[in-house]
Parts: sequence; structure tokens; C-alpha cells
Amino acid sequence: MKTVTIHLSTVILCLTLLLCFKVNSQEEAKKVRIYKIWVELTDKTKQKGFLYAIDDKSLKIISDLPLKNESEILNINPEDINQIKIQRKGKMVRSILIGGLSGGLLATLGSSDTSDDDSVVVQIYSEAAKAGSIVFGTLVGTSLGAIIGTGKKKIDISGDAAIFKSKREELSRYAMVKKSR
Repeated sequence: MKTVTIHLSTVILCLTLLLCFKVNSQEEAKKVRIYKIWVELTDKTKQKGFLYAIDDKSLKIISDLPLKNESEILNINPEDINQIKIQRKGKMVRSILIGGLSGGLLATLGSSDTSDDDSVVVQIYSEAAKAGSIVFGTLVGTSLGAIIGTGKKKIDISGDAAIFKSKREELSRYAMVKKSR
């Protein structure tokens, strides 16, 4: 009965923490989501930064945040773009945290229970095994979260302005400024 109470209190603690993050994240003003972008040009050089804006004639990226003046915006013509890779800023950290927490929680809930009738030696080894399984579950969850977090969305343009125009709507969802100046 004691272990059921411990597991139940652990679950309640985790749910409370998750709800705290959810309540705190509901702000009135809508935050701008920032996406990292890697652009491979047709001459095999690479440009990286943050996707600022997109229009029919160019892709606009900035190298550093915050944008101090408009001269820092780099315009790239569609004919010069071979491939675009996009990833949300902070995705890796969030994936690692979620993976570690879920792995640790699953290991905690899945640990074997000991009854009060067992000897002291069996109870000590059982507690050590529980601690080991929690550490192992957290490491596995963190590793899986890191693997998932490394994914980037790839868009092939191959220097074709028509392909760029057809992908413009999709790319504009990732831009900081939805309508370019």
C-alpha cells in the first residue's frame, strides 16, 4: 500500500508541474515563433540564420536576434536556392526534456513492488533496482528525445522559381513577419 501511495503522489506531482507550465504559457499576446533556417545555395555555399520573411522574389533571413536595423536582412533570390532546412528554435531542448521526464515517469510507474513481508535485504535490493530503472528510463527517454529533436524539415527548390512560388505559402507559415515589406 505504501508503494501505491508513493506512485500516486509522483503522478500527481508530475501532473501538477505540467499544469503549471500550461497555465503559465497561456498569455494574451500571441508570441512569434522563431524558426532556424539553413539555406544551401546552388553554388554549394550555405547561409544560416532565422527566417524573417518571404515574398515572391526573395527569401529574407537574419543572422542574429534581435534585428537591430533592416540592413541586417539577407535577401536570397529563388534561383540561387538549392535546398532549405527549417527547425523551430529550442526544439531540441524541449524534446530532450519531454523525453527524459516521460522516460523517468514510465520507469517509476513500471518499477516492481515489494511487499512488507519481504526481508530487509530483498527490500534494499528492490529499492536499488527501482532507482536504477528510473535512471535508465530517464537516459533512454532523453536519448530518444534528442534523436527526435534533431529533425529538420527539408524543402528542395533546386534553383527553380516556380517550385519556390509553389512552396511560398508553406514557407510563409515559418516566417517571423507574415507579410513582407
